[in-house]
Amino acid sequence: MRARCRPIVHAFTLATLAVALLAPGSVSAQGKDDLWEVTTKMSMPGMPMAIPAQTNRVCVGKDRGDDRFVPKQDDCQLLDNRRAGNKYTFRMDCAGKEPSTVDGEITFGGNAYDGKMHMTMKKSKDTMDMSFSGKRVADCTDTSKQQVASAKAQAEKGLADSCRGGIDRLQWQLFFGDKSAVCAAQQKDFCARAAKVAQDMREPAGYRTGKQITMDLATSFSKCGQDLAGVTDAACKRAVATRNWGFVGGGDCDADVRAQATLHCAGGLGTSPDPQFYALCSRNAAISRGTAAAGTAPASGSASTATPAPAPAPPAADKGQGSVQQGVDALRKLLPF
Repeated sequence: MRARCRPIVHAFTLATLAVALLAPGSVSAQGKDDLWEVTTKMSMPGMPMAIPAQTNRVCVGKDRGDDRFVPKQDDCQLLDNRRAGNKYTFRMDCAGKEPSTVDGEITFGGNAYDGKMHMTMKKSKDTMDMSFSGKRVADCTDTSKQQVASAKAQAEKGLADSCRGGIDRLQWQLFFGDKSAVCAAQQKDFCARAAKVAQDMREPAGYRTGKQITMDLATSFSKCGQDLAGVTDAACKRAVATRNWGFVGGGDCDADVRAQATLHCAGGLGTSPDPQFYALCSRNAAISRGTAAAGTAPASGSASTATPAPAPAPPAADKGQGSVQQGVDALRKLLPF
């Protein structure tokens, strides 16, 4: 049963691939280029039924090369081609789900041509033959160059937007990664942004904002010679100097918590007659119990009127870090270089 089904399956697959090779280009009824009417026929060993001939119209520019008359899809690459008299021969390698090699030739007349191709599937070794012929039927305007230029412009804009967003969100992978570093040319701008964020974070208010930019802030800083630990220490020292005890007790300043608790918390533990020290003393108690998690503020519910600084939420820009690489791969497919 499987042996009989296999030729049918491959026949269908090859026929589908062949149809993809024949996709027509943009056609306009008027212009200075040549409108060709192209008819194709396909056949292969074991084909259960005949595939009807197909006719399409394709606009080809006056400045075309012979390769413009070769039916091919985007994942096919010309390996060898040459012109001798009125005969053009070529060889292609096609990727995709069903990789194949293609050998073919085209014979040109005045306003007509005839061609044939032989396709061999790399995996199954199945083969298929295609014959095609074309004749010039009218004038037209070939817009393929404009379409390529438009696609390139869109790809460049998409890359520029991604790089700007990567700088804003300090996504170092776009600038310093290996295959993903599509914005490597803008490392200087990235580091200027990192330096600005690092400077702002030396103040408690700027620190909270900076921590929400990216979940991998330490790596982003290190790529540009910035030290997150040093920045954190500076922010904590500034919080102590300005008596911002909510920040000190917020989970990033534990060394300062231990030092200040001996001065402001009863018995150096977790209580204080002054509500302004609630966050500080509660954090110290959690550290003493071994239940303090880095970067988390004390739980609410105390009689203190002081409001502990909230723990930074996972930044929206970094939700799904794996999507960064996927976005980069998509961009690379769009780029024509």
